Amino acid sequence: MVTVGDLLARHYRMLCLLPLLCFLVYVAYSQPYLLNSPFIFLVLIGAQVLLAAVFHYRRVFFLAVMISFLWAGTNVPFRPVWALARWPVLLSASIVGLVLWLQEERQHFGVMHLIALFCTVAAVTSAVVSAFPRTAFLKASSLLLLFVYTAGGARLAILNREWQFSRTLVTVSEVVAYLTAFCYFGLHVEIFGNPNSLGAVIGVVVFPLLLWGVLSADSEILRRRRFFAFVVSVALLVFSRSRAGMLCGFVAAAFLLTSLKHYRLFLRAATVGIAVIALVGVWSPDLIWKSADEVNTNLIYKGHHDLGLMGSRRKPWDATVATIREHPFFGGGFGTTQTGAEDESGASTFATAQGTSREHGNSYLALLEWVGLLGILPFLGLIGAVLLEIKAVGQYMRRTLDSSHPAIPLALVCLAGLVHAMFEDWLFAVGYYLSVFMWSMAFCLVDLTRQPVRIPAPPITTPAAWQPRPVPFTPLAANRR
Repeated sequence: MVTVGDLLARHYRMLCLLPLLCFLVYVAYSQPYLLNSPFIFLVLIGAQVLLAAVFHYRRVFFLAVMISFLWAGTNVPFRPVWALARWPVLLSASIVGLVLWLQEERQHFGVMHLIALFCTVAAVTSAVVSAFPRTAFLKASSLLLLFVYTAGGARLAILNREWQFSRTLVTVSEVVAYLTAFCYFGLHVEIFGNPNSLGAVIGVVVFPLLLWGVLSADSEILRRRRFFAFVVSVALLVFSRSRAGMLCGFVAAAFLLTSLKHYRLFLRAATVGIAVIALVGVWSPDLIWKSADEVNTNLIYKGHHDLGLMGSRRKPWDATVATIREHPFFGGGFGTTQTGAEDESGASTFATAQGTSREHGNSYLALLEWVGLLGILPFLGLIGAVLLEIKAVGQYMRRTLDSSHPAIPLALVCLAGLVHAMFEDWLFAVGYYLSVFMWSMAFCLVDLTRQPVRIPAPPITTPAAWQPRPVPFTPLAANRR
């Protein structure tokens, strides 16, 4: 017996296409003058591309979502257009992805997905007591769309192609490292805006993925190519002077190397670093002293030497704590802060308006201010679940010394993101591209630690080619639910 749900699942493409065609015919007939606008033509082209991506959802839609959010958050042409277009893209990705995931035999929704649902309920509830209820409700709705997408569509991108997906992430990280270096060092164009955003992208995503790519390379040529890109990412991370980016990159690297018991790599890196500093000191002692003063002023203290190491973060942290004390239990509304603005009549529907929020300097303090002591409980459970997945990956690496498992790069991104969020408030800011990417990786990591991973056929190599260490492959927790 064919049910209504089966018919919807089989013919979802036609159900999406027919209303869109009817709407376009109605607009063309009732308002033909709109076709004279270049903006309308861009919207139509974008709608056609989005529709084509829907028909090839499994292969391209994850990339389409990431590009739309990244484009909206960088200093590139047509940025305002993508600031609007990212939300229809996320909406389409959420609905279609959930329908397709329900068709899979391996459809699984566990405790982490239930906790994510409770998080959205807490976010929507906090909008009732917000000083800007419409803005808070829209932000809570965007959080719901993100979790629906990560629970369905994002998992489809990695389903049955785990090895290919992880290596594609490394390749994309190489491209991002080279393009970023060309823009910053060659064209002197800061495409990521402020240095903290550059440090976030490199420290959370590019640096950990390239480090894993170097260790997991299956040929010497590939290892050297990835190592060169890794050096470029280190240069970008140092150039950004972002303490949070450097710290999260260091934590991710320490987690990877210590779990794989590569203790010699720590000694080699420290030896090389000390040797380089010593050579520079012998060649030009003044440069060492000058650089040390600049590091203390610009990197460590960020121009707040009299306030201490965390002087640049103390002001937003103090303001956040004061707001938490005013609304301790239910918060001030998800994604909003009572800044003294009279109302939200002029607030945008697609982007955060000035006066409805402010900088917090810590994602966890910001979340506590938004939803209060009661609403933060499911969010803490969600973060704790991610930490347990990271712990499982670390235990697997220590047990097998296998550096090639596709769950490892996802765990590195999640760990670096959670550490970086201690100094920047982006973890649950859905409009920020790093938030979308990090939570997509977190929900995909849940699948990789619970399901067996298909092992690709070994490539044909010559006897002189580099051979990886023969380690018996086992899933992290194949029977764990």
